[in-house]
Amino acid sequence: YKRQYLYTVIMITMYFVVPVGYPFRIVGHTIYDRIKYAEKFEIAFPWFMVPQEDIAKQTVAGGIPVPWAEWLPSILFWWIVVFLVSFFLVCVANIFRRQWLDVEKVTFPITVAAYEIYNIAGGGSESKKERYKIFILGMVLGFIVQAPIGLAMMFPWFPDIYGWRVNTCPSGLGYNAPDSPLASIAGLVGWRKTPVPYFIGYLVPISILFNIWFWFLVYIILSQISYMIGYYTGILQMNVCARAYCEATPMYYPPLETAVVAGMGGTIMLTIMTLFLSRSCIIETIRAALGKLPTDKIREVERNEAISYRLNYLAIVVSFVLIVGLFLACGVGILSAILIPIVAFVWWFSTLRVYGATGISTGTATRGLAFPRLIFGEWGSGGPIPLTRDFVVTTFFMRSLSSDMPSMGWG
Repeated sequence: YKRQYLYTVIMITMYFVVPVGYPFRIVGHTIYDRIKYAEKFEIAFPWFMVPQEDIAKQTVAGGIPVPWAEWLPSILFWWIVVFLVSFFLVCVANIFRRQWLDVEKVTFPITVAAYEIYNIAGGGSESKKERYKIFILGMVLGFIVQAPIGLAMMFPWFPDIYGWRVNTCPSGLGYNAPDSPLASIAGLVGWRKTPVPYFIGYLVPISILFNIWFWFLVYIILSQISYMIGYYTGILQMNVCARAYCEATPMYYPPLETAVVAGMGGTIMLTIMTLFLSRSCIIETIRAALGKLPTDKIREVERNEAISYRLNYLAIVVSFVLIVGLFLACGVGILSAILIPIVAFVWWFSTLRVYGATGISTGTATRGLAFPRLIFGEWGSGGPIPLTRDFVVTTFFMRSLSSDMPSMGWG
């Protein structure tokens, strides 16, 4: 089992060392803001999120000993944030483990792939040894695909074997140039150049795949109709990468605003629907936690659980209170401090459900900002005037960490 533990540690470590995700992109932004907007930063963020400006500037040049005493408060703050919210969300997921895995048999395609690798890493039986050979073959094929891409991105002199430098977004999204015939399709965003999503698709139920294709075609048709009747007039001059991220597109602009419909209202409703459909599971776990079920029944429902439901619910309450206390210490209001973990729950709960069914996650970085409007009302591009710490810290944590892609936050 040593190899299995090693594999688990490697997978977790890889998640935290990806430079485009958490923590580097999120924490790195705060360091950048401390340097570039020093005066505003003092007003907007608590002192312990990032060291003083002169210490932060040392990360740019490097070459000097790390002043650990100056960095320690920031290290502890970010560690506590990650631990508390992760612990809270894991405890919430534990409540639904039996319903989703044992009863509904939710597939979780990527998790299945990772779990199979975990099992193969343990060695043992002859069948596992045969599968281990397949695993090694897959590693070799992955290296053949990924190594030339990475080398082409890092070294200009390396040949672009797979055409990665041509019409490719930094995320790996391939797109058509404005002069391409396919660029005349207003709603066409692009396609993944990496092969992994297509392989994962073989693990997704056919009904889910059909729904993905069907509603994508509906989106393409509605986008084209909208363009032909006078909306999104400049979209054909955009490359398709811009169509995925810019505002004047069917995803973010009227009349469709699909990112708003799916990323805000749809996400909230998916959480509500899932909770409603899981009501019997929730009621049963609460009754087990309160000791309202027969002892034999409690043993049955808790048989495969890591901890008892009573301890699990206690952990949820305690971690929620500690999260609220942590953000109160950051200088936000009581309502904001309560809403931050609630927003994280709403969006990561629905994202987990989509991820479990499809193997992909949905993310729109602004969707979590629907809730702060309940507190701060409408605001312009620069935020409310005067700018307050309550607003900045609340929107900072609700935007990316609470409601973006899993690699960008607490997912």
